[in-house]
Amino acid sequence: MSYIFMDESGDLGFDFSKSRTTRYFVITFLFAPHKRPIEKVVRSVHRGLHKKFLMRTNALQAVDFASWTIFRKYEYGDRTYYEILKPKIVEENPLFA
Repeated sequence: MSYIFMDESGDLGFDFSKSRTTRYFVITFLFAPHKRPIEKVVRSVHRGLHKKFLMRTNALQAVDFASWTIFRKYEYGDRTYYEILKPKIVEENPLFA
């Protein structure tokens, strides 16, 4: 069985209570033939983080991290984590209006 996980980062600008919305909206898909390696990576990353950031340790957090990483590249120009993830990115299609 294969696994597909999806997550998004950013907003579409429909929350009018916010004074500022994000410039980018990122949708990220993570494809994996087995979920166990993804779970192991998430656990490994969590070990290095402060406890206040810990939540569930499953592949959804992995795709959340990937989405956040790609979003930071576009929204803030921060490529720190993106460079770590980049070798695993199979396809990236930015669409700009």
